[in-house]
Amino acid sequence: MSAPEPLVYAIDIGNTRVHCGLVNYSTMICLHKEIFPAYNLQKSICGVLSNLEKKSGISNRVPIIVSGGTHSSFLSTESQLCEKGYKCRRFKYTTEMPFTLQYKNTPGADRIAHALYATVGNPGHNHIIISAGTAVTVDLIASNQFLGGTIFPGVSTQLKSLSVAAPLLPEVPPDGLTPLPGDSTETCIRSGVLFGIAGGIQAIISRYLVTFPDSVITATGGDWPYLSKLIDTEFTFNEDITLTGIALSERFCSQQ
Repeated sequence: MSAPEPLVYAIDIGNTRVHCGLVNYSTMICLHKEIFPAYNLQKSICGVLSNLEKKSGISNRVPIIVSGGTHSSFLSTESQLCEKGYKCRRFKYTTEMPFTLQYKNTPGADRIAHALYATVGNPGHNHIIISAGTAVTVDLIASNQFLGGTIFPGVSTQLKSLSVAAPLLPEVPPDGLTPLPGDSTETCIRSGVLFGIAGGIQAIISRYLVTFPDSVITATGGDWPYLSKLIDTEFTFNEDITLTGIALSERFCSQQ
């Protein structure tokens, strides 16, 4: 089939993995996606796009929006994709987007994508957005203003760093039992990290809700399943808000 206009490829280059998705930015649905190691970006990206094209039945080149990574990695990726006939641009904030930045510098591209997803997908509300990955961010968007938030080490980051800083302690996987009190070194570490992070998230949310009690809470990120059962506040989970937010920038791209 011929690709309808509202389709774009969104590529999110993370610290360890790359998420690549075909997104309809009109319906805000990620139709197909693939995830692969970030160190293999240059070797894998064209094959990944080819796979997505086959899954979708697309016969023509869909525009690509790239977020994350270094400037040099973007230029290398852009050059490679342009040679294959793709139109490629880098994701960034523009003043055409339906929110302003009340922030002393520019927040990370993923946080901008999350704010764009929230303000386009659910306008007229205040938003708390939790992203649980390598780092955990808990951001606040109120009255269409990105006010900032918090950043702290994520589940896997804390579990790995503890064994590095204290070599006598084992590196513990995030999945497993979390009794309180922990009944072994492994469960003490896992329960400590997961309850510690979840408690921090819960405390931050509670502070935000004092001032903005009607906030809509959305969560995302690969580590969220480990934390969700420890959070008391009602929330909506969507694993694709980063890719969808990146794709939504196609509606506001005249400055890019």
